[in-house]
Amino acid sequence: MIPIIDFANFFRKVKWKRLRFLTLFGRYMRESAAVCVVIHDRKVLLMRRKKREGDPWSGDMSFPGGFMKEGEDPVTCALREFQEETGSKSTNLKVLKVLDYFHTMRIAGLKVYPVLCSAESILDIVAGDEMEYGGWYSMGGGVDAIDPIKGSCLKYGEDVVWGLTYRILMHIRNSEEISKM
Repeated sequence: MIPIIDFANFFRKVKWKRLRFLTLFGRYMRESAAVCVVIHDRKVLLMRRKKREGDPWSGDMSFPGGFMKEGEDPVTCALREFQEETGSKSTNLKVLKVLDYFHTMRIAGLKVYPVLCSAESILDIVAGDEMEYGGWYSMGGGVDAIDPIKGSCLKYGEDVVWGLTYRILMHIRNSEEISKM
């Protein structure tokens, strides 16, 4: 049975500008998120997310990132999420550029802002609550493939980059301005 939600009453009680939509179970999602795309020596930092119930990106290869908190901009969010998810307290990240937002296929209306950063050196990555493992992957590497379930993807051995992470990575690889960074 689908729960009945009194939207008019809900929006009177909550500042609706901070909310994008309501799921059938009464949970809400924020409108914006950011990912930290860290590049060093033509390699990009990717992580495998731990499998967790309720996490739409559970088990996927991704960039460190997450939802923006109230008052955060994309850069602040991306750097905070980078530190939280990688366990790195490094301050040697240099923010290069904030790209135009991308939409996800999994959450309608969510805007994800990629924040490009360069690292002065290879950073130590520590698996935490959200990350199973992380590593540095060649920007020009990976094998282009089509997965019957995931669609277009890049395969780095057993690691498969697909969906939003794939689209952002391909955008960066194909951008002349960015590829020179």
